[in-house]
Amino acid sequence: YPELKEFFMSLSGTIINGSEGKVKIYTPLAKDRKVLKALLEGGEAEIYTCVEPNQCLNINTTKVNVTKEQALYEKVKLTINKLVTAVAQDSGPLDPALKNFLEITKFPLLKFITANLMANQVSVAMSISSYSEAIAKNLLMQYMHEALQLVATSLSSTDYAPEVHKQLIDQIYQAMSYVEKIKTESRNDIQELMKFIESSKTTEQEL
Repeated sequence: YPELKEFFMSLSGTIINGSEGKVKIYTPLAKDRKVLKALLEGGEAEIYTCVEPNQCLNINTTKVNVTKEQALYEKVKLTINKLVTAVAQDSGPLDPALKNFLEITKFPLLKFITANLMANQVSVAMSISSYSEAIAKNLLMQYMHEALQLVATSLSSTDYAPEVHKQLIDQIYQAMSYVEKIKTESRNDIQELMKFIESSKTTEQEL
């Protein structure tokens, strides 16, 4: 199974400063639906992989197979189930991994889960995991936007030849357009999630 960072590198594209000052540009693979599907759901795809994992100065295009359990949808679902169990058991502070997940999702998941568990609505609290696809897509979009903006900002301080610089900027905007497309496609799912979470406010008011 490839490193998650290799998947994101493949989606955003990258640039390698090789020997003798040669610059090699790897275009974004975000337009390849197989790459997105493998990352989110599992499956086979061709992505960029590092020959030397520590430095990644040489890149190959490699066919990889991601199992359902390794994909983001399933990982998010498993994490939400762990979160519900941890809150239900109330055995102390949440572990760092769950805290980090809550911080990056930007949805009030903990509040929703806690309110429904306090109202003895365990099945409602558990049902939030059915929205793992919407949450996973949102995380992917969030990460991609941040990564691409970081690359765009770092380019302003480089001294690449004008044609290389233009190619890189074009590449970034191209990848961003693919991310926006995912955002548009998943808007209904995210709106449904927010409506579902909003519905828990009635439960909170009754407590």
